[in-house]
Amino acid sequence: MSNDYSISANSPAGIDDERELRLLICYFLYKINRPVEKEQFHAIMQESGFIRSFFYVDALTYLLGDNFIGVAVKDGAEYYILTAKGKFCAEEISDFSSNYHREKLLSVAINHYAKLYYENDIKVEYLSAKNGGYYVHIRCLDAGCDIMELKLLAPDLTQAELIGERVMLNPSSFYGDIMGIMLKSGD
Repeated sequence: MSNDYSISANSPAGIDDERELRLLICYFLYKINRPVEKEQFHAIMQESGFIRSFFYVDALTYLLGDNFIGVAVKDGAEYYILTAKGKFCAEEISDFSSNYHREKLLSVAINHYAKLYYENDIKVEYLSAKNGGYYVHIRCLDAGCDIMELKLLAPDLTQAELIGERVMLNPSSFYGDIMGIMLKSGD
């Protein structure tokens, strides 16, 4: 298995037991209850902050090799799926893995998927302005329709990108704040 992803080698409070990590991976797939695209899976594991690369690669190799998890292909992308054997392990995890690690991993996954969801609903692009500055063009979408469109002028591309990055840090908050201002302005 190639190591085309990086997981922290020096994670604080990391899991040092490969068996516990294997069970935790099965538990994660069990609780998510759907195929997880490989790149998203690796990103979630990395974002957890407690999974060490050596143990992660070995645990994943073991789980794939012994048919605890499998790989499915859909639209050219590869997904990890939990097998019946993996499901059995996940149901037994409470005796082997700390509640902290289980809850932390699920929390990271929820945040990861929420960010992906909002990135699809908020579009930011940068447009050159006639005065030499740049517009930050922000579109909020719902079911493919614009529910809000906003253009802000920034003095240069660096400032425009900074504004766009700030919006994308918490897109739902951005939309909520704008709507709050609009609804409050009539008071």
